[in-house]
Amino acid sequence: MTASLPVLGVPPLLVLLLALGLWAEQLGGAALWRMPVATLVGLGVGVLLANLQIGIPALAWLVPGAVAAVGILVALAVREPAGLCVLVAGIAGAIHGRRFLVIALEDVERIATTGIAALVALAAGIGVGAMLGRGLTPTAVRVLGAAAAVYGVLLAIGRF
Repeated sequence: MTASLPVLGVPPLLVLLLALGLWAEQLGGAALWRMPVATLVGLGVGVLLANLQIGIPALAWLVPGAVAAVGILVALAVREPAGLCVLVAGIAGAIHGRRFLVIALEDVERIATTGIAALVALAAGIGVGAMLGRGLTPTAVRVLGAAAAVYGVLLAIGRF
């Protein structure tokens, strides 16, 4: 049994980006710009790995696992050293870049469009997550993090 992309529903990359935005807002300060940059770099590394045909073992499970892990970090309001948080954002980005962005790059004509769309999605997802975090109580942010974690688990077991 392998985890799969949802047929209907919210893409895991969007849930990840929203959760990363919530987490960046919880952390505050430089995390508000470092985490999006790390995620973008991670997405690029993931695409590079795919283009070099370098596999990542259990990738289909790592995608929902990354969503669940970041959701748990938000739900628990984890405030680790900034460098570690940025590293987590980069690794999560690489996992999703390897799995999802390459799917869109199969057609050479769509490379530029995909790149622009990825940048917009990254900025929008993390930005919306951060704005949500500002307008909500800390408890509400943690509940949204828990919801992202549950989504990741449900995705992994094929229930979403």
